[in-house]
Amino acid sequence: MRPLFYLLLSLLIATGCEAPPEQELPHVPPGVGKPEWIADAVLYEIFVPDFSPEGTFQGVIRRLDSLQALGVNTLWLMPIHPVGKKRAKTDIGPLGSPYAVRDYYAVNPDYGTEEDFRALVDSVHARGMHIIIDLVANHTAWDHPWVTEHPDWYTPGPIDGFTYPVLNGDTTDWTDVVDLNYDNPELRQAMIEVMQYWVREFDIDGIGATWPTACRWTSGKRRSIRWKRSNRC
Repeated sequence: MRPLFYLLLSLLIATGCEAPPEQELPHVPPGVGKPEWIADAVLYEIFVPDFSPEGTFQGVIRRLDSLQALGVNTLWLMPIHPVGKKRAKTDIGPLGSPYAVRDYYAVNPDYGTEEDFRALVDSVHARGMHIIIDLVANHTAWDHPWVTEHPDWYTPGPIDGFTYPVLNGDTTDWTDVVDLNYDNPELRQAMIEVMQYWVREFDIDGIGATWPTACRWTSGKRRSIRWKRSNRC
C-alpha cells in the first residue's frame, strides 16, 4: 500500500500564499499537514509540448530515467488541461496559452489521453518519485463552461459583463482569460472539488498554485495546508 495524500484546500509548495507574519494560522488537526517528502523535494518543471520530440505524456515517460539520474525526485507539470479557443492568444504560438484553461476535468488531447497521463503518474511512482500539476485557479478561458453556467463565479466588468485579471490595480493584457471571483463560496467549493478530483482519480501527489488572488481566500485564519492521509491498495 502506498500513502496517498488528499489535498483538500491549499497548496503543495506555496511561494505566493504564505500568511503575513502577524497572522496566526489555525490549529491543524493531527494527521493533517505537509508530507515529509516535501522537505527533500528536488523539482523539475515541465512544459509537456516542449519537453520531448513527441510533446506528449509518453514523451515525458521516456525521459524519466534521465531526470532521475540528475537527482530530480519531483515533477511539476505546467498546465495539462485543454486550452481555450475563444479569444486565444495565438500570437504567442498556435496552441495559445496553457494558462487559459477550458476544462479543469480533462487533459489536453495534444498531450495524450487520460490513460497516457495515468501511465505517466504510475511511471513516476514506480521510480519512487512524486508528481504535482499546475492548477490555474485565478481565471479560466472564455469558453470554459462556467462562463455560461455560473457567470456569478466571475468578477463583473465591462467586457460582456466580465473582466480580464487585474494585477497591482491595473487590468492586464491577458485577453484570453476571464477573472474568477473568490468572494463567491460556491466557486471556492468548486475549485476544492477540482483539486480533489485529480488527487483521487489520478493519484497525483499534489497541486501547485502561486497566484495570490486564488490563494487569498485561504490566507490568515481561513487558511491551512490540509492533507488528509489514507492508505490505498
